[in-house]
Amino acid sequence: MLLLLGGSFFTVGIDPYIRRKQKRIMLILLATVSSLVAQNHAEYLLQVSFRNVMLRRVVASCGYIVRPLILLLFIYVVLCRPS
Repeated sequence: MLLLLGGSFFTVGIDPYIRRKQKRIMLILLATVSSLVAQNHAEYLLQVSFRNVMLRRVVASCGYIVRPLILLLFIYVVLCRPS
């Protein structure tokens, strides 16, 4: 998953055919997906190792906040028409 995200960052960054506005949105989308992967890993570590319930709930709520943002950015990229 991390290699796929890294390759996507690289591909979006060097592709000359993607417009600047869409490139910015796609990079933000990839950054939020990367943060969701990190959040899932952190939540797992908090559940297994530390057993800190309050911190785990804060981390989980961050994941629930990021998911709709990813969906909205993806819809924007798909439905955005060239002007």
